[in-house]
Amino acid sequence: MQEGFSSIEFFMGANTPQGFISRFDQLDGHSPTHHKFLIKGGPGSGKSTFMNEIARLFAEKDPSMELVPCSSDVDSLDAVILPGFDASIVDATAPHVLEPKYPAVNETILSFGDWLNPIELKKDGDQIRNLFAKASHSWKQAIACLSGAKSFLNENIHMAEDAINKNKILDFADKFCQKHLINEKEPLSIDMLEKIRFLTSINNTGITILSETPVKLCEKIFLVDDDFGTVSSILLDAIRSKALSKGNKVITCYCCMAPYDKIEHLIFPDVGVCILTCNKFHDFSKCEIEEYKQAKKIHSKRFMNTDIIKERQKKMIFHRRCAAEMVVQSIEFLKESREYHDILEKLYQNAMDFSNIEHLKRKVVGQIHSFQHIETEQ
Repeated sequence: MQEGFSSIEFFMGANTPQGFISRFDQLDGHSPTHHKFLIKGGPGSGKSTFMNEIARLFAEKDPSMELVPCSSDVDSLDAVILPGFDASIVDATAPHVLEPKYPAVNETILSFGDWLNPIELKKDGDQIRNLFAKASHSWKQAIACLSGAKSFLNENIHMAEDAINKNKILDFADKFCQKHLINEKEPLSIDMLEKIRFLTSINNTGITILSETPVKLCEKIFLVDDDFGTVSSILLDAIRSKALSKGNKVITCYCCMAPYDKIEHLIFPDVGVCILTCNKFHDFSKCEIEEYKQAKKIHSKRFMNTDIIKERQKKMIFHRRCAAEMVVQSIEFLKESREYHDILEKLYQNAMDFSNIEHLKRKVVGQIHSFQHIETEQ
């Protein structure tokens, strides 16, 4: 996570049971004039540092600036989005590779690799190839552990399904939307209303939650207390659908364990309301931020037949513990992968000529300002 910034932060990628899932397709906010600066370069070539410096220059110029930390190394940046300038700067290398679709019109490649000395790197070629292979192997083991954790969590979802009063959940969702959201007469298309993000990352340091982001965007915070994830999934899906049909802008944050079909959090910045899932994997109630201590809780038990849950509780707790152990093991493998990557960064840094980066930074800043003037004139 980035120090010294008051900007909002979201992840746009995640380590998941299905591998690395990228939502960097969301960078442009579906704006046809959005311009992306795509940084290409090896590990340790200064991509994150470059984006941090750009972010500092635009922090006061664009209050809506969004920082995208790396989901595998939360102390690094993967992207800086400048909505006020209709531009973004992004690490366009694996695992979130981006290529130009309309070169120069909508994308500019910043090739940091041009300043790497291949003669210097080839001296360590065998070691570099070995390190890349080891890092990849450790990462694949981490993903296998997440897949195992997912199977245990799925068992709990299935065991809780017939204990749920779905009509009661849908009725609550309807009332929630009526009370807290707006009702536009001419709603925009879903693409213009919805942003897809992640608020949580499973990485080498553990499970990271960008807990300051909802507080910066919302005054009203609701926590769905749901240990098994079944009620919250149905509730948030219903609220999202109804909210979009009413024309509400929403930031939909998916679960790392089910990155396409399980909504974990919903944030409605225009009305200052968010509804977040709270459980043992991301317990906002234990967060030191005061707003979470005062947040209104929605208890999942109110929508469930507790007698059925009690009958199955022992097995469900066992499944949850097994899933938690698998996640812990996944984090150990991610830590191992990161250690190999750190060695690679040092090798590449020694072969990198950083003298041209300051000039490139001034050039990019100038172009961002120029693009804004061009779009204004049109």
